[in-house]
Amino acid sequence: MDVLRKRLLPPAPLVVVSVAIFLIAAYVLSAVHLNAGLDVLAKPGPDAPKTLMLELAVLAAEFLAMTALLLIVVKISNRRMIKTYREERRMLHAVKSAEEADHVKSIFMADMGHELRTPLNSIIGFSEVMRDETFGPLGNEQYKSYVEDINQSGRHLLATISDILDLSRIQTGETELDERPMDLAECLETTTAMLSCQPEAATLTFEFDFYGNLPPVLADREAIRHILQNLLANAIKYTLEGTVTVWAHIGQGGDVEFGVTDTGIGMPPEELENLTLRFNQIDDTWKRKFEGTGLGLVLVKALMERHDGDVTVESDLGVGTTVRCRLPRQRILEASAMQSSAA
Repeated sequence: MDVLRKRLLPPAPLVVVSVAIFLIAAYVLSAVHLNAGLDVLAKPGPDAPKTLMLELAVLAAEFLAMTALLLIVVKISNRRMIKTYREERRMLHAVKSAEEADHVKSIFMADMGHELRTPLNSIIGFSEVMRDETFGPLGNEQYKSYVEDINQSGRHLLATISDILDLSRIQTGETELDERPMDLAECLETTTAMLSCQPEAATLTFEFDFYGNLPPVLADREAIRHILQNLLANAIKYTLEGTVTVWAHIGQGGDVEFGVTDTGIGMPPEELENLTLRFNQIDDTWKRKFEGTGLGLVLVKALMERHDGDVTVESDLGVGTTVRCRLPRQRILEASAMQSSAA
């Protein structure tokens, strides 16, 4: 309330200007009426007293009008300041409420992640023991199929929870990048080799297309690996058979570009705008045919933005998709930086 009382007073420049105008106007009016009064006194007559009284009345009315005008200016100024003050208070309250809600969400996500991951890891571990028949045969072949489904479903749910938690941490700035000189080509090759061994990729051909010798870059190796894992996971998921190409080169502007090109189902142009929105998947006809929460490209975009880069998607329906990741040229290092880092 004290702050509001202070804010009700007009600002100093307005007070100075208003008082100055008031004094100047008062001086001018007083001088005019004083000269008129002197003229009346210089030529006394029967109407002189009435004329002097009239001059004084006019002078008083003019002073009252100027005072009223000054009060009106102050009132309008106070009204505007009160409105601005209330708007500022509402904005501050909204920002504070949003920050508190975000903090509560982060705590809830961390707690729920722990509560969900612990039993999921147990389910996955026990299902693997049963699938491998570590302590003896299950007794029925159908059970092995059920156990495999349990294991795959548990892994899928665990990966979904991990993606949601990762995205939450990235967007709230809780994840710090461990930026070091890294060999981008080697990271792309090892990550691709790991995912190409999955059963889902058995019908696909993986190719590499690196143009020239790629220089080392300053980046978080785990983040780049995570980016490529999401890109390859999408390519494997939406390419029933064909080729998946992992490529990297120096772009025309001197930036480092890398990405994945597949010969999968592709997407129509109208779907590309919403592709990096949370929980978005491609066309409705495919939503139920392929599992996923639609968080893959959202994570890729968030991680690339943390590296001062960006992501673009090009796709033709029935032809394939290319996802292009760009690292700015400021992250390119000399070859000696990689050697000194290794030492």
